[in-house]
Order: sequence, then structure tokens, then C-alpha cells
Amino acid sequence: SPSAASNAVTPSAGPTVPGAPTSVSATAGNGQASLTWSAPASDGGSTISAYTATASPGGQTCSTSGALGCTVSGLTNGTTYTFTVIASNAIGPGSPSAASNAVTPTAGPTVFADDFELGNLSRWTSNAGLSIQSQLKYAGSWAARATSSGSPRFAYTQLGATYGELYYRQRFYVVSQGSSILTLGTFQTTAGSPILDFYRASTGKICLRNDVTAAALCSATKASIGAWHRVEVRVKIGAPGSTEVWLDGLRLTSISLSQSLGTTPIGRVQLGDSTSGRTYDAAFDDVVLATSFITP
Repeated sequence: SPSAASNAVTPSAGPTVPGAPTSVSATAGNGQASLTWSAPASDGGSTISAYTATASPGGQTCSTSGALGCTVSGLTNGTTYTFTVIASNAIGPGSPSAASNAVTPTAGPTVFADDFELGNLSRWTSNAGLSIQSQLKYAGSWAARATSSGSPRFAYTQLGATYGELYYRQRFYVVSQGSSILTLGTFQTTAGSPILDFYRASTGKICLRNDVTAAALCSATKASIGAWHRVEVRVKIGAPGSTEVWLDGLRLTSISLSQSLGTTPIGRVQLGDSTSGRTYDAAFDDVVLATSFITP
């Protein structure tokens, strides 16, 4: 006689490659384009492990390990590009997305911008301890945060060109700060050598450190704890070199002056503090680099 029937099973083809990403959006920059997209409707039954965006023409790419955005660099200013994105899982790459909107990179005044609304730090070349969070932000849904009991907390962006003059604006919110300074940002050479730091002293004063001459200078104006502030710093390299600083729209005349900043142009910019041994909790938002004064 036959046995009792087995358990019921339903044959299936197993996992497949993922579907195509959707809603690919491009924003042009100087020699680059920042991209965002939405995940495919189906991951094919296997977790998506990577995305790759490709420019047309040119074929330049950027990739992520799952983040829904990245920046394609090495583009030619004045050339119009579109972009497609492919998702991959353990089975392999899926089909490309529909093409993004067309954008044309230019060497306009904005060199770099991050409002952190990607929900990650993918626009930065390297990150050492900054986090993305939504509890404390100036606008939108996300901001960066640096919380430290002694370890460095910073990110930097390697610029696509070098600049003899550059404006750097950010919004910052200090939750707490120990007895040491808190570096807010740093202008650097392409190789990463510091040129000028701007920082908040433990007293709240906004200060500059000239890393070429090893001289520090503070204003009498303070940035309070527990509030958002807007700081903008202009650096001009060469002869004569100079700095200008604005806090919440007020030009700080005592630290806006001529000073020697060497002759090596700016090629990298840092957000946050790369020095060990300092204690602080601060948030950053709305970071912009430009070749002219940045409108609030």
C-alpha cells in the first residue's frame, strides 16, 4: 500500500536579480553630479548589496553598498549628462533604471553642498566618526552629528579642483562642550595639510587658527550653546592673503583681516574636529562651499 502523503511543497525558481531602481534624480556640481534614487520594487528574493550609477556619455561611475545616493565625479563642465543606476544582489546585477533628468556640470559659484537629506555622508570623501541623525537638525529631516569623549569626529571632501579663494558656510548647534576648543571646519591643501581652522572656544568665542603661521585669533562675539548658528568663512591664498568671518550675518571685524596663508591653494575641506582629547556634542547642517559669498 502507498505511504501517507508527504508535506505539501511549492516549487519555485529561487532568487533572481533585483528589479531596476526608480526615480533617479541628478543635481549638477563643479565637474560632478550628485544622484539619488529609490530602491527597486523587488530585490529578487535576495538582499541588495550594491548600487552602481553610470554617466552617459563618458561612462563615469559611482557605487554604494546599499545607500540610495552617490556622487559621480570626473565629469566635464559644459557637457550634458544623464545617469542610470543598477542594483545588484548575490545573484548578480539587475537591469538599469530609466535615465535620470539631464544635467550640465558647471564651474559656477557652488563648489560643494550637503544638506544631509540623503540621510548619509556619501557626498564626503571620507568620514571618521560623524553620524547622521534626525533628532537635531536645522531644516529638513537629517543633519550630521559629532559626539565625542575624546576621539576625533570629522569628515572631509576632496575638491575636484584647487582654489585660491573659497567661502565655507555651515550651520552648527553645540549641545555641550568641555574645556577645550571645538573645531568647526578646516581649509586644507589637496594633500590634507591644514591652512586655516575656524573653531568655537570653550568661552563661546568664534576664533581662527592660521596653520601656516601657527597663530590664533579670537573675536569677542560668542556663539551660544543650545541654538543654531550660521558661520561663513572666506579664505584668500597668496599675496596678500586674507580672511573674513560672518556669524549669523554679522561680519566679525576683529578676525576679518589680511594675514599670510601661504601660497598652496585649497584642495580639501574638513567638517568637524580631527584632534583627539576633546569632549563635545554638536550638530552640523547646510554645508556649502562656493567661490563667492553664499546667500543665507
